[in-house]
Amino acid sequence: VDQWTTLPNEKTRRPFIARRLLGCGAVSWMAQDPGDPTFSGATKRGWLNVWDHLFDWRNDSFASTQINDEVKTTYQQANGVDFGIGLTTNLEEKGTIGLYITLAVVFFVLYWLAAGPGVFLYLVGKRRTHLSWFGYAAVALAATLITVGMVKLLLRGPPRMKHVTIVRGDRGDVGHVLSRFGLYIPRDGDQEIELAKAPTAGGVSEISALPIHPTHIKSNIDTAGKISYVVPIRDASSDSPAAVTVPYRSSSKRFESRWTGNLEGKIEGSATVGRGFADIEGRLTNGTNRDLKDVYIAYKAVRDSRSEDWMFYLPEWKAGITIDLQQETRRGVDGAITPLVGGAEGNLPGRGKVLLGQISSDWADFWMTDLRGMAQMGDSNWDDQNRIPRMIPILSFFDRLPPARVPPDNSRSRVELLRRGGRMLNLSSALAAGGLVVIGETRDAPLPVGLKVDGDDVDGTGRIVYQFVLPTKRKAIEEDEVEATTQENRGK
Repeated sequence: VDQWTTLPNEKTRRPFIARRLLGCGAVSWMAQDPGDPTFSGATKRGWLNVWDHLFDWRNDSFASTQINDEVKTTYQQANGVDFGIGLTTNLEEKGTIGLYITLAVVFFVLYWLAAGPGVFLYLVGKRRTHLSWFGYAAVALAATLITVGMVKLLLRGPPRMKHVTIVRGDRGDVGHVLSRFGLYIPRDGDQEIELAKAPTAGGVSEISALPIHPTHIKSNIDTAGKISYVVPIRDASSDSPAAVTVPYRSSSKRFESRWTGNLEGKIEGSATVGRGFADIEGRLTNGTNRDLKDVYIAYKAVRDSRSEDWMFYLPEWKAGITIDLQQETRRGVDGAITPLVGGAEGNLPGRGKVLLGQISSDWADFWMTDLRGMAQMGDSNWDDQNRIPRMIPILSFFDRLPPARVPPDNSRSRVELLRRGGRMLNLSSALAAGGLVVIGETRDAPLPVGLKVDGDDVDGTGRIVYQFVLPTKRKAIEEDEVEATTQENRGK
């Protein structure tokens, strides 16, 4: 129950479980002490379902006495597909790194040819093979001087940066910016790294090393001889930008920064949701000052006395444009409701269509289709590059997806969705509380809060994901529908 004050006979009806939005999260309230033995003791088998309904979790819960061979087969052990790795990779300029590696390989091959067979064949022609060792030493010395010159020539210029950023906000002014970035500085010595934008009053900002999940580390970390540095803990009352001093040796390092304050650009608006899955009204404005692509708008709708999560997809959303939600959900032929995602007609994201579907069925089935094939090869990592993007919506609505099952005919296998290092994107609780969740992204954009090295601005671009939770209103629920829902719940 999201708006219990709209229920009829308010003096005699009271909700058992209620949820309210709080910022980008939710607060759940239950009209019973869950620890009361008189309550929990009478519901031995169904007690798990009470917790699922309390937090609106999309679980398939079983008591120990209910686990049989059929349950074990349906939820058999499966390989996983990790969606969190995309938030810690692709933080380096691959073009520059690839160029340096290519030059190093070419230089090594030329050095080997010159120092080995090249010098020897030259001395054979001169009939002075006794000077082979002297020739080898001369080539090695020349190669060393050339290497020093190449390093001085190539490893120069200003610092460069590449980032992945999540900008999150609600209808208030204060928002949060989480950035993960790789910073290449082509010089040696201590470098002061500083966010260009200071937090607003009461806000907090920080810079620290990027925490990487152990499974994302492909080699053993050797800490011997490593140079340590101090990450200062800033006072909440400080109004200076976050900064940290890090030793560099013409290398690239990865960091994570957090910033809280008044956002300059936001997604604004609200919605009114009715009883049908496409019964939504309202207007939203893209005030982020950036063109967004792969936009997902999710909301909770009531259909046949049951609440379900619905989401529609917009291929793009231009900056400053206001959209009408009712019109967007009816952009099909002759004003018909937008077709569901998937199907034989090829209604897929990235093909210029506005798509509408239920998260727990339509979208989940679409996302899982090719993941099952990946999982059959063992644990895999998902990256949106060269694929239909799905990392951001899956991580944003992770808890709204049902657990994968093996079909009764065993035609498909299970797959476990993993989110190592990506839990902070989850907005499932806000959607469960009835909020309107809007996510979209833009590519090749500068860091929203800016970055400085030793006082100089750093150039660099990356991926920005916008997540906004906006308020919704509910149309009045009719008396007969309330009674039908009450009778249905009593039957359970």
